[in-house]
Amino acid sequence: MPLATAQAQSPPKPQYGGTFVWNHNGGIPAIGAPSDNLGIAGNRNTFPAFENILKTDEQERIQPWLAESWSVAKDGKYITLRLRKGVKFQDGTPFNAEAVKYNLEAVFKANIMGSAFLNKVSSYDIVDEHTLRVNLKEYDSTFLLRLAQSALGQMASPTALRKETTPETMAKLHCVGTGPFVFDSWKRDSFVKYKKWNGYCQK
Repeated sequence: MPLATAQAQSPPKPQYGGTFVWNHNGGIPAIGAPSDNLGIAGNRNTFPAFENILKTDEQERIQPWLAESWSVAKDGKYITLRLRKGVKFQDGTPFNAEAVKYNLEAVFKANIMGSAFLNKVSSYDIVDEHTLRVNLKEYDSTFLLRLAQSALGQMASPTALRKETTPETMAKLHCVGTGPFVFDSWKRDSFVKYKKWNGYCQK
């Protein structure tokens, strides 16, 4: 008896609007910026607001994101990041080379878990507004991958990070990224809410 063949179906159309609810059992210990030392669970809950310099695809190949391209010197002693133009943080602060430098220095200074690889950076050179050169003490083949796959590569508004906070105000004042959703409210280990950001740079 021949097997019935499934009829070809057209892919579903995108659905716009509505509410997306994500349930998980990791807890919501804190909300803020990566340099606030949120821990793995805390960082996971801020993904809607923040974006990484780079990202990876399903095969873990590095792909552009906030940096549209990059190059590594032949001797491996420096990496040049060319950043997307026209990107702003949710508070209106421009995303540029100075912002990337500020973020990377902030997470290293705060001694965030996993930030030891930044100890290999000898200095940062701002080539122009949208080009940052990362000078390395020695070659590190994992450097770009770490920027793509960890919260250490997520960018927060330097204007926001300069604001002093308390545990009660950290979420509102520091959770300011370039992502498609802006922080709205939260309750410890209960919920965190984001709403659509109309200033997002991508359609």
